[in-house]
Amino acid sequence: MKIKIKEKENTKTVGFCIDCGLEITPEYQRCYNCNLQYKVDNDSQFKESEGEEFISEYLLDRGFIFKKQAVITNLKGDDKKFRKADFLLEDYQVYIEYDGYWHLDKERYQAKKIVYENNNIPCIYLYPENLGVLDFFLDKRLQQVLERHNMTDKLKKYYRYKFWESERNRFIGIGFLILLIGALLLLNDEKEGAGIYIFLSAIIVYQIFRIWTIYLAIFKHKKYPLYYIDF
Repeated sequence: MKIKIKEKENTKTVGFCIDCGLEITPEYQRCYNCNLQYKVDNDSQFKESEGEEFISEYLLDRGFIFKKQAVITNLKGDDKKFRKADFLLEDYQVYIEYDGYWHLDKERYQAKKIVYENNNIPCIYLYPENLGVLDFFLDKRLQQVLERHNMTDKLKKYYRYKFWESERNRFIGIGFLILLIGALLLLNDEKEGAGIYIFLSAIIVYQIFRIWTIYLAIFKHKKYPLYYIDF
């Protein structure tokens, strides 16, 4: 006579991190990395300095998507459980460190920089003297970091961002002029308005020439600073 042994049902349950959705044990709300980030975000020890606040406002104004106090874990050769970068440019996966007190604690800042370099962490370093010309330094160093880390796709994405931010209003202006010419052609005699059409067409040609010039400056010469965007 065969005896049937009832198999024990698997009653194990799982939970999910409330921030990133990663599967975790149900007694926790967050995974390890998200929990570290949560602690950093809510710890007064990591309160934003005035320099960091300035950079934050600048990044918002320029339309960058970024995270403050970004936690970096699993760094090889590091004696700390994690590191905290001041900002992470999420579209480019590049960190920003504002070394506002570099002159007071060079050893600590240098040790952090070495850890980043040994772990191939793409990072831009900014100093108080850079804030007055942040357009130039952020643009230049972001390109350098992307090139140094062979992040070609991210670099092209950054060029496209600069080109569109720079020339968006020019494209809109050209579109408006084309519509205006079309409206004038419908409402007026083509011969009577010849002078106006020539004038408007000349403006369009000039604007297209400017767009081409900026395109070459960004994609070929790679030396087009962000402070020209508003022109």
